[in-house]
Amino acid sequence: MPSSSQRDEPAALLTAVPCVAGGLGLLAWAATDTALGTSARTALAVAGLALVAAGYMHWRLARRWQARAARALQDAERAERRLREAMDAMPAGLEIYDEQDRLVLCNAHMARLRPHLPLQESLGKTYEELLREGLRHGIPEEASGQEELWLAHELAARGHRAGPEVLHYPGGAWMHVHERRTPSGMTVCVRLDITDLIAQRQKAEAARQESQRIRQLLERAVEALPMSIEIYDAQDRLVLYNQQLSRMYPHVNYAEHLGHSFESILRHSVAQGLIPSATGREEAWLAERLAEHGNRTSTLVQRLADGRWINIYETRTPENYVVAVRLDITDLIAQRQALELANEKLALLSTTDGVTNIGNRRRFDERLATEWQRCGRHQSPLAVVLIDIDHFKLYNDHYGHLAGDECLRRVAQMLQATIRRADEVAARYGGEEFALLLPDAQLADAVVVARRCMDGLRAADIAHPHSPTAPVLTLSIGVACLVPRAGTSADTLVRAADAALYSAKYAGRNRMEVFAPPQGG
Repeated sequence: MPSSSQRDEPAALLTAVPCVAGGLGLLAWAATDTALGTSARTALAVAGLALVAAGYMHWRLARRWQARAARALQDAERAERRLREAMDAMPAGLEIYDEQDRLVLCNAHMARLRPHLPLQESLGKTYEELLREGLRHGIPEEASGQEELWLAHELAARGHRAGPEVLHYPGGAWMHVHERRTPSGMTVCVRLDITDLIAQRQKAEAARQESQRIRQLLERAVEALPMSIEIYDAQDRLVLYNQQLSRMYPHVNYAEHLGHSFESILRHSVAQGLIPSATGREEAWLAERLAEHGNRTSTLVQRLADGRWINIYETRTPENYVVAVRLDITDLIAQRQALELANEKLALLSTTDGVTNIGNRRRFDERLATEWQRCGRHQSPLAVVLIDIDHFKLYNDHYGHLAGDECLRRVAQMLQATIRRADEVAARYGGEEFALLLPDAQLADAVVVARRCMDGLRAADIAHPHSPTAPVLTLSIGVACLVPRAGTSADTLVRAADAALYSAKYAGRNRMEVFAPPQGG
């Protein structure tokens, strides 16, 4: 607000010249008019001097006002330049409209945002005129095809928007438009370029959609697997599983366990009695299973309560996640068990004599080799009893082969009955010859067994009318017993028993002979 003296300065400038002129006129009149009296001329001179002094004072006041006005104008121009520089330095477009909604101010950034309309041509135009000019240049893109409807909406919303508006410009630019009305009715509009922000948002959204697509693809792939999948995070909480896991463990609701720890899920399964191997030692089993969770180097085979077999493979990722794969191998286990049983049967058949159903020569040789090594390590005695049916060919020729086979079976059953320990072996050695293997048996023990064989056959009383030795079936037996020594083989023992058998036959049959090693041998 200007002071009273400043308000008087224009008037002083207007009255300074007349005052000086009037004062000079009075002075001239007083000096030249001789008709006036001395007092009148003096009065005129005083009045003239007063008017000149007043004019001078008004002139001085006007000069002072002019200097102040010049300084104020310079300050205003300097302030306007600074304001313009500040506005042009803004990273956003600025527009100011007057009360009639005409553009009165616009910064350089706004001029760059509106290249289709030069700045000087924009000033003074109304907001509607500027909008129509933008529509003719395709601004904004979302108004394309419905320009009048968009224009009516924009004009109706002018000054009443609750928040900023986002507009898309040709060329891919995006603007954030803020609009506010001042108390005096002017409108201030700020346009901020958010193209980079929109691009980042679109990129993030595209990445989110791609991540979602990949996750859906992963979930579908996981669901399509013929095995169960479960994934635990770094805190060992269940974060992903497929329906195959639910089908594998129908008594466990994995949807409820999602986000729960592996231990809590495991305890639930144990409490439900789903893991037979944990029964009776639940806490110890849980401790062992938790310790190996994600740390096993081999698969874990687990039997379930319903008899199914599950193969579990767990691995830990670099992010410390645990991925567990469970495969139902019940059919595989059944096949393996069937194969093992078949192999056992096959092995039994391969070492069983087809006629007598006792061990064959192969079984005898295998067990002889094994026991020879074992008795050698422990320096234990090993005995062999070789048995031959006397004159069996004559029996076979007289009764026929079927009767001969039946005779062999009866003799085999009798010999099998003479052995008492599980590690002793009775075998058909070949033809009508049999062998007994007696581990850890002294020679006297082997002799007792041989006598039981002869007594047993005598008690059987099998007729043999064509035998030159006796009217019934008889045996010739050779017995040998050795402690295996280094550098010797099991054949040494068999040859010794065979030598004793030969002696029994040579001595007339129906007898037992014992191998006697040479003195000092």
